[in-house]
Amino acid sequence: VQIRYSRPKLSQFPERDAFEAVSKGKLSMLHKLVESLDSEEVLSAKDSSGKTLIHYSSYLGLQNLTFYLLDHAVDPFQTDSKNQTAFHALAFKGHYSTARLILNFEMNKLRQQLNESVNHMKTSLGMSTMNLQNTGNLNLTASIEADLRIQAEKQKFDLKLLESLDNFFKSTCDLFNQVLNTYDEYQRNPLHYASLSKFTWNAKTAHSLLSVEFVEDLEEFLEIHYKVQELEWNPQKKSNPKQFVHILDTLQRILPSQLFEGSLNNFRKNYRKVLRESLNSVDQDGNSPLHIASWSGDVQAVKLFIQNGADKKAKNLKGETPLEMASTKIVMKYLSSLEEM
Repeated sequence: VQIRYSRPKLSQFPERDAFEAVSKGKLSMLHKLVESLDSEEVLSAKDSSGKTLIHYSSYLGLQNLTFYLLDHAVDPFQTDSKNQTAFHALAFKGHYSTARLILNFEMNKLRQQLNESVNHMKTSLGMSTMNLQNTGNLNLTASIEADLRIQAEKQKFDLKLLESLDNFFKSTCDLFNQVLNTYDEYQRNPLHYASLSKFTWNAKTAHSLLSVEFVEDLEEFLEIHYKVQELEWNPQKKSNPKQFVHILDTLQRILPSQLFEGSLNNFRKNYRKVLRESLNSVDQDGNSPLHIASWSGDVQAVKLFIQNGADKKAKNLKGETPLEMASTKIVMKYLSSLEEM
């Protein structure tokens, strides 16, 4: 298996100052450049191989700088000349915290959009959250006509709310599809690089890329969020991601259970499809991430991939299965035990 990820070289930088700031982890230096020069030119700089500032901050695992770039609308899905994104870079280096940071940032935007949509609907219909939660038990002392009117309004609201929830879940699937199923010139997605296990936290990074829930990292995310916002006083940009985290819990209380569960189950089905596609994709040599994890001897990654739908019997272009590529006894033993089941 021949897989490499080309590391940054300072001599490649056309916008040397900006790349030097990122390479040395100097957030204040980058901020001064953005403030004093053409911010768009600084933030959109690319090196000779097409890598952007966020490729470098992700490769180096610099969370503050990565957040700053995201907060200034730098796209983590920009590709370099090899069609690799920031996720290819961080997956190779095993920077799971940076992976979760970017995904939390993107998920926070989706949660915020959902929250705004719900608030807009509540305002337009003149309904409070308390009213919505209590309309399941209509006031029996009120007139039948009033009860029916309230019920009709609630049903109308539920349908609009369900549409917003479905859109949120679709956007979430689209996000993870873009993360996991962007392929470079070697037909490899980020999981192929995480599978190499060249660094300590590669398997944990793979787990982060396959996980849609990041609530456990909220405090770390918030800490970085507030630190970066302290650099510049802009009341319009000040926000508190914490207020959007529990929007799904709120919707679960408001919506009838069958509507919420139906939307959630449909999301889970589509999300599993995205995971299976990424885990069973093959590179130019016919190797899936499971093949590479087995070859690397990373039993944790092997277990993770199989649990999420990787095909343990898939063959590469040489006709080898993951078991036949196993390089360690523990991986060989685990895969052999699955063959016997």
